[in-house]
Amino acid sequence: MTLLLPLHRLIAIASFAFALAMIGSTLEPAVYGHKILQFAPDQPNTMLGLVTFVGLFIAILAQPLFGIWSDRLHSRWGRRLPFFAVGGVIVSVALQGIAWSPNLTLLMASVVMLQLGQNMIAAPWQALIPDQVPIHQRGRAAGLRALADILAAIVGRVVAGQLMSRVDSFGAIAIHLTVLAPTVAIAVAFWVTYRFVPKDVAPKLPAKTSLSLRAAFSVDLKAYPAFFWWFLNRFCFWIAFISLGAFLLFYAVDVLGMTQAYAQSYINTLIAIIGTGILLILIPAGWLADKIGRKPLIMFGSIGAAAALIVFLLMRDLTFITICGGMIGLCAGLFISASWALITDIVPSSEAARYIGIGNIANAGGSAIARLLGGWLIDTINRVYASQSVGYMTLYYIAAGLFICSFFAILPLKTKSKY
Repeated sequence: MTLLLPLHRLIAIASFAFALAMIGSTLEPAVYGHKILQFAPDQPNTMLGLVTFVGLFIAILAQPLFGIWSDRLHSRWGRRLPFFAVGGVIVSVALQGIAWSPNLTLLMASVVMLQLGQNMIAAPWQALIPDQVPIHQRGRAAGLRALADILAAIVGRVVAGQLMSRVDSFGAIAIHLTVLAPTVAIAVAFWVTYRFVPKDVAPKLPAKTSLSLRAAFSVDLKAYPAFFWWFLNRFCFWIAFISLGAFLLFYAVDVLGMTQAYAQSYINTLIAIIGTGILLILIPAGWLADKIGRKPLIMFGSIGAAAALIVFLLMRDLTFITICGGMIGLCAGLFISASWALITDIVPSSEAARYIGIGNIANAGGSAIARLLGGWLIDTINRVYASQSVGYMTLYYIAAGLFICSFFAILPLKTKSKY
């Protein structure tokens, strides 16, 4: 008889997805955009890229380390819960630090602190699916995870957009209220996980296990060759996907000619429309990934996003921009559900947090490259060509090419089963 976890357990396991995604969706572009325009109005894209790159560089180093420590922790609270508790406190303090920061230096320091706290939570949390969920339900679990991500993107950006558009009348309190939303989400996720997710039982490990930096980042590609192709596919897709969204606020201001307040409102409306479409596809995508396998959905998501972006680049009407954005979002939803289900199948259960932490370098590294080089590329090309649009278009054409690269990167991947 096949064991099935009840729906409330799957939702509880996915709860931190909503909380962690709320952090990013409230900060970017609303809070970060406001702060950067305050501190560096002449080079906003470059400085936004630099600030977020510093934080993501910390994430690249931190997540595998927290992962290996979590895999090897023995406590009365299990391997994962202590990291959730400490990380939640650090995140709460860092969010208020970002809201309060009076200059770029303190903003960067708060972003670094935030990334440490986030990754202290993320590394052990991502291992909950291979820890707790049977393989035949992991597609659905990944779908719920992605659903929580997108729901948080909608809620976070709507809340942040509404509050940050009132900074002129509310003052600094609008920023503090904005970052309070993810703080509450983290606290709720901790309670749900504590209440409904059983403490995991650590698998037996070799008597001598290293906790060094080298051990944290080592990958046995002979034993797990599929990990390489998964990583390359995810890395290319994520650079492209983040490049599209990271500079959208400035794109609306520079290219579409909107005021900052109107751009905040328009982008949040656009995200809500796109997110609604994604919400409708995520659960069916997770179910489909369990039925036909992960690889076909990943391939379709990659090539579909490339096609939608190319059409997007040829359009100027806001209605067509919204439709193409929705198609990219739908393809991203298919990709994310299937991709996370696949990585939980590939990694060894005894080192799930560490391997998924290394896998998250594809996300963090891709995001870092997209933000740092993307921002620099936009500002440099716009300056050279004395244009407000050429830099953005160049970056988006590169993103379309990377979506295509992600399609070809997944082709050599071979799985031991239909998953």
